[in-house]
Amino acid sequence: MFTLTLLSLIGACVGQPLGPDEGQQSENLNVSPRTVWLSVGDSQTVVAWLTGPEADGDTITYSWVSSDPGVVEVGADGVLHAKRNGSAKIDVMADKPGKRVGHRKNAVTVTVTDTQQEASIARILGVPSLVDRWNDLPFTHTYDSVFEQWGETHWGRSAGQWEYTYYDRALAWYAAWWRTGDAKYLERGHTDVKAYRDDYVLPNDGHATPKWVFTEGLAIHYLLTGDEASKTAIDLMARWMVQAGWLDNMMTTQYQDGRIQGRTVMAQLVALEVTGNALFRERLDTGVDNLLEWYNQAGGDGSWDMKSYCDGQANFQVAHAILDVLQRYYDLVNPDPRIPPVVKNSLDRMWLFWNPGAGFNYIGDPAEDPCPGVGSTAASKDLNLLIVPAFAWYYEYSGDATYLNRADEIWDTGLVTTFWSGSKQFNQSFMRSWRYPHLTN
Repeated sequence: MFTLTLLSLIGACVGQPLGPDEGQQSENLNVSPRTVWLSVGDSQTVVAWLTGPEADGDTITYSWVSSDPGVVEVGADGVLHAKRNGSAKIDVMADKPGKRVGHRKNAVTVTVTDTQQEASIARILGVPSLVDRWNDLPFTHTYDSVFEQWGETHWGRSAGQWEYTYYDRALAWYAAWWRTGDAKYLERGHTDVKAYRDDYVLPNDGHATPKWVFTEGLAIHYLLTGDEASKTAIDLMARWMVQAGWLDNMMTTQYQDGRIQGRTVMAQLVALEVTGNALFRERLDTGVDNLLEWYNQAGGDGSWDMKSYCDGQANFQVAHAILDVLQRYYDLVNPDPRIPPVVKNSLDRMWLFWNPGAGFNYIGDPAEDPCPGVGSTAASKDLNLLIVPAFAWYYEYSGDATYLNRADEIWDTGLVTTFWSGSKQFNQSFMRSWRYPHLTN
């Protein structure tokens, strides 16, 4: 089961012997799970553990504080109790006798919903239902006006045609319904996801071209309708991506393309959510390990050497495919301490290829410039909104305003300069960009 943190409610860190603001944000204090979705009346245990030198020696005790006990209470044993709808942050402190050795503010985000179905939909989308607060967030009016204008255009041109659902257009429709409450977007999501499923995925027994593996829209359709065909389509594609070798051969395949490898791992994550099959958890862990091995083989300096791009990196693929699935895995499955430094270094590296007022270079540092047949180092303004959530996530995780400022700049550029009339570009821009206002506000 998984989700993505969103609301920036600040929890008070209280405990002794330190005051509420004196504890250090400890990177070696780990918590699992980091994000929890519950329905009213549910309970769940969260656990904390310390790594590094302070983990040895005297007995360590952990204490917990909820920012809103009316929404969720947390006991001394780390058991969460959901009381009413809302969201709260949980702080954790680690103490040895007479000494605080770890403190992590906002270590866990808990969102409480009415039903398990609603919680599961929110996990897939990465945001809670925002109908009541979407219009109060910055930027949303401009964002919605662009989405409405060009959404009508593309719906009129290609409704229910699976060839136009590239970059999971159904996901964009479902997200629009989730944030605005407009039922027309719900119906559009159903129409497009069924076209993709019935005209492409199922006729091919799930043997989709790797770049065409989109499981999130299918998952929402299954959760909303109970249509087993959508669940089957997810299961088939997740299994096929493993059988075809994309999970285990990330370093050796000549098609080293971040979309392929990232979507392979994402398919395991979504399949785990909708099926509960432990096999997908095992494959998900393997996929994350393999992504991190690829990163280390590329030098561990923030670069991702892709054979498909002359050993350079396609910046948008790093952000929206690789980093996105690593971030979700960290938040929702396992807060692996290897992941945040990889995200930070990758974003810092990517920023070297940012062109103010335009966008990121399509390819960064190729061995050949231009890289024959796949693009050049020129800025690609149409990809900005596909990239921005990765920067917003790291700001939400770290509190480092550098990444907020960068996210704001990417968003501002992407929102006013994108090539909206292209179907693929429209789908890319609205695939996940709606997370940005929630992660940064």
